[in-house]
Amino acid sequence: MKTHLTVILMMIVLIALPISVVYPEEPVVPDVDHTFSMERERRIDQLERLSSRNVINAFVSPEFFDQEDYLDKAIFRAFDHRSHEAIGLALGYVQSTQVGEEGESARKLYIAKRMFQIFPEEVVDDLINIYSRSGPKVRSNVIYVVGQMAGTDEIKTLLVNALSDMDYCQDVTDETLGKPLRVCDMAYNQLVIRYNVENVLRTIGSTHALDVRDYYIALLRRQL
Repeated sequence: MKTHLTVILMMIVLIALPISVVYPEEPVVPDVDHTFSMERERRIDQLERLSSRNVINAFVSPEFFDQEDYLDKAIFRAFDHRSHEAIGLALGYVQSTQVGEEGESARKLYIAKRMFQIFPEEVVDDLINIYSRSGPKVRSNVIYVVGQMAGTDEIKTLLVNALSDMDYCQDVTDETLGKPLRVCDMAYNQLVIRYNVENVLRTIGSTHALDVRDYYIALLRRQL
C-alpha cells in the first residue's frame, strides 16, 4: 500500500512538471583511426587472414574484449572487406534465445553490438525486421545491440516504441530478485545511455517495483 501511495505521488509530480523539449544528439560511428603499438598493429593484420568465426572468437578473449578502441579498430580492419559475412554471423547471436547475462554467449552478443556500431548502415533494416517477427527474448537482444548505434530516425523510433513493450524478457534464476525485466525496461536503459538523459533513474533493474519502472518510463517519454 505504501509503495502504491508513493507512486501515485510521483505521478502527480510528473503531471505537474513543465514539459521541457530535449533535442538529444544521436550517437556517431566510433573512431577507428587510433594508432597502437607495432605489436598490436601486427596482431590486427593477422586477423584479416582468419575466418570470420575465428576472428569473433579472438574478440571475446581478454586481449580485445575490454579494450574498446583497440577492439573497434580490429573489427573494422578484420571485417571491412567482408562485412556482409561477419554481420550474418553477428545477427545469429542476436537471434539466439540462449544468451545469458554472463558467459561466452553474452560476450559474443556484445561483440555483435560493437560490430553494428562500426557498420550501422548495413544492418539496421535487418535488426528492425528481426524485432518485428521475434519473441521477447530476441526483441530484447535487438534493443541491446541498437542502443548506441549511429543512426537514423528508425533506430530512435524502434527504441521509443519499445517503451510500450511490456513482455518479460529476462531469464528467471534462483538469484533473480523481484520481477524480471521487460522489453520496455531494456529500452529505457538503452535510451538513457544513448542520449545521456538527466534527472531520471540511470538503470532499471529487476529489484525495482513495476509501478516505479512505469513512472520513470513515463518520465523518459516526456523528454524524448
